[in-house]
Amino acid sequence: MKPGFLSIMTAFLCLFFSPVYSAELTDMPAGSKVGNVVTIGKSQIPLPKGEWEVLAAHNWRRGGLGKIGEAVLSQDSGESGFHFAYIRGSVESSNCIGWKRQKRLCDRKDTHHNSSDRNYSPKDASCWNLNHRVMSPFKNPKSEFQRKINHAMKERGMGGATYIRNEFFKSSRCHFIVAMYLSDPEHFGFPLETSGWTNNTWHKDRLDEDPRRGKFVAAAKEAGQRLQEAVEKGFERGLDSWTSDIALKFE
Repeated sequence: MKPGFLSIMTAFLCLFFSPVYSAELTDMPAGSKVGNVVTIGKSQIPLPKGEWEVLAAHNWRRGGLGKIGEAVLSQDSGESGFHFAYIRGSVESSNCIGWKRQKRLCDRKDTHHNSSDRNYSPKDASCWNLNHRVMSPFKNPKSEFQRKINHAMKERGMGGATYIRNEFFKSSRCHFIVAMYLSDPEHFGFPLETSGWTNNTWHKDRLDEDPRRGKFVAAAKEAGQRLQEAVEKGFERGLDSWTSDIALKFE
């Protein structure tokens, strides 16, 4: 055997069996097209099926916590029954001291569904919340990032409307992710709803007024269950061979 052959083969095998890391989502420019799975830091984030467009993305350093990033994606076609996705997480961690559990997402009792670990541990937190949210792009927020999002929504003619949102939070001692997936009921034939959160017809206490709305929330929960399973796998980069067929199906 030639002297260099073993080292060449070793290098080849290391390359072949090394995990393939996709581009960092929060570095992508607006207009980038993505699908199936996106990456933020060490985590893979599942997307509902179909092609998605990055509306805006950025990252920044946050003191001793390292680099944090966030991105908003849109699916104008509505192929999956989802229309927006918001993703936030740790891109680089400076230390492993744990992350604060997001109580406003994890511990709510006034939403359509809440499933949380309830152990309040910074080492391993996992939460899923299903809520309604009124999206208004007409405000002028201080955040430049949010202004970009509002501008992109207005360009698409997306006014103040109510969305049904599956929200996920997952953390370990070294990193965290927040992933939110929003569906527009208007896409499924429901009338536009612009009322505030409490008086909204999509509030959980008002679903009995229209059984069809209740069935839509149930469909959103069913799709959310599949998203939760994929979020859990992706947190530890377990989606390398995964193909998304997740969709909110409702007639």
